[in-house]
Amino acid sequence: MRKILRSVVCISLALLLTACTAGVSHQKSEPPDKVQQSATTVPKGDQDLPKAPLSQPASQQMIGADSVYNRSVEKPMVDKNTVLPENMPVFCNAYPYGHGGPMFEITQSDRLKMEDQLSEFMVMLRGQTFDLEVIEPDPEFTQDNVIYEEENFSIYSFLDGFSVMLPWEQIPEQVTAETIQATPLLQTAVDYLGIESPEISRVDQYQQDGAVGSYEIVIANHGENLMQTVLNRTSCYIKITHSTGSENTLVFIHHKDLSEEYQSFPTVSLEDAVTAARAIHSELPADGMVTADIFYTTTINPEYYIPCYQLYFTDASTGVSQSVGLTMIDLAEFEASLES
Repeated sequence: MRKILRSVVCISLALLLTACTAGVSHQKSEPPDKVQQSATTVPKGDQDLPKAPLSQPASQQMIGADSVYNRSVEKPMVDKNTVLPENMPVFCNAYPYGHGGPMFEITQSDRLKMEDQLSEFMVMLRGQTFDLEVIEPDPEFTQDNVIYEEENFSIYSFLDGFSVMLPWEQIPEQVTAETIQATPLLQTAVDYLGIESPEISRVDQYQQDGAVGSYEIVIANHGENLMQTVLNRTSCYIKITHSTGSENTLVFIHHKDLSEEYQSFPTVSLEDAVTAARAIHSELPADGMVTADIFYTTTINPEYYIPCYQLYFTDASTGVSQSVGLTMIDLAEFEASLES
């Protein structure tokens, strides 16, 4: 019976993740924005950019190069006046995942850590100590998570945080400092991660009729400068993902380890990134404002956090933003460093 229940939960989460990326208006097919998994693997967490075949124009590989889609951001990090660092660090990923699941050994100590952090979080959420009915994983399933479930609530504990699925009406569509305090799960997550000064960002993806098809909201600690903001949104953050029309919402609560820096590489300028994107996509607006977000992803190489741009090309006449993702470093140089 437990095996059947677990299968249903895994399939439900996989369907929700798929739904979060469906119905978005774009010129070419948009690949899924989550790490690929086997059918029996519970989602490990969110990946920050749609996966796509890699191409290499202008000596720099791009990700998302074959995807242009309508996407808007409330507060972009970067514009033409932003002074970017001369070099961007690449960080090692302590818990890499591949197509077959975790690429690292999971020990009994790791299992106990996941159970302990799940117990701590649930006590903070409910305000009392009680026995958690932790579902022990079946040998046919991956061992990389510990699960607690009840009606209309599922939480998966991983080594770097939690994935929570709950009814959409329990999480506000407009997140503010006030709605965080009024939402038990979000307030608990903020307290658990030690986010003292929450900074909230939102990205909407649109359907062909102009309606919002899905959205992502990130809550992280306020950064005193650009790089601190980027690192906060990479290492210690809450991410809410919802596909309009879905009955459920996913909330990711992450505390990723960026303590080990691999190496720094020269930064691709915003101007060069824009030029490369337009060389691939003639349909991008020729005029209007171009802004960008910066984020780290393990999609390119699961063992490393690599810095990327999410570019927003806003049409001056329509106000519609089209988005393309590119790396902020020359991947050829990064890959050469791995071989040296």
